[in-house]
Amino acid sequence: MVLLAVVVALLAGACGNAREVVAGAGDDAPAATEPTPPPGPGRLGGAEGGLVLSVEHGGGLLPPGEHFRRLPLTAVYEDGTVLSPGAMVEIYPGPALPAVTEGSLTPAEIDELLRAAEQAGLADDIEADVGKPTVADAGTTTITVVVDGETRASSVDALGVGPPWPGISAEQRQARERVSAFVDLVSRRVAGAGDGRYVPARFRVLPLAPEPDPDPLVAPDERPWPFPDLVLRQGVCTVVAGEGAAELADALADSTQITRWRTDDGAAFVLAVRPVLPHEPDCPG
Repeated sequence: MVLLAVVVALLAGACGNAREVVAGAGDDAPAATEPTPPPGPGRLGGAEGGLVLSVEHGGGLLPPGEHFRRLPLTAVYEDGTVLSPGAMVEIYPGPALPAVTEGSLTPAEIDELLRAAEQAGLADDIEADVGKPTVADAGTTTITVVVDGETRASSVDALGVGPPWPGISAEQRQARERVSAFVDLVSRRVAGAGDGRYVPARFRVLPLAPEPDPDPLVAPDERPWPFPDLVLRQGVCTVVAGEGAAELADALADSTQITRWRTDDGAAFVLAVRPVLPHEPDCPG
């Protein structure tokens, strides 16, 4: 009996700590328990529209209509689709329709972005303290990360400006550097994701009053508004979708940001127009 006890003890020791062993128990003994694995990272996505993450820049001093036209710097979706602003010709006046580039990321690249977002503190329930530097008109960068259907948005003023950052502590500086590194990583992945042309299914249209003299050297052209059923009201956003989106894109293809559109009642407007991305509402709230 002593020899048998020694053998049982040796066998139990050889099994290590992988599971709990109950010696001398009968058939009614509880089943052996396995160790509980540590919780893993969440899953990117799960929001309406399939958004995984987006990076946007807002604020700052811009001409009329430019805030409305501004697109997210990056929008990544669960199926790997990546949308970002396309190349714009540096001329005045600029084209009426901003271009959007479409690319694709692999599941491994999306997982990499999730890990990087967690390391930067952008996937946490509590927004990281990045401070508010006293930099005038620098704008705000907003990073939105969707994990397990929960949306976490973090806003950073003057990201990419400095250092030095007036009024920023050492801890806040480190938090800003982590966010900046994440945005740089996203930019590199988007740059390598492809440069296909995105065809929008919806457009936002904002009629604005024409400027009296936008540029004495460039006279705005004037055209009749070709959609009488689409009523234009100054300062009121409307959405054009479906077949109308394709027709609007054709009508605006060779127009500019200062083209004046005259309606049947004699009113004239310039239009701020931009594509609506899959995760965005028809018009901003």
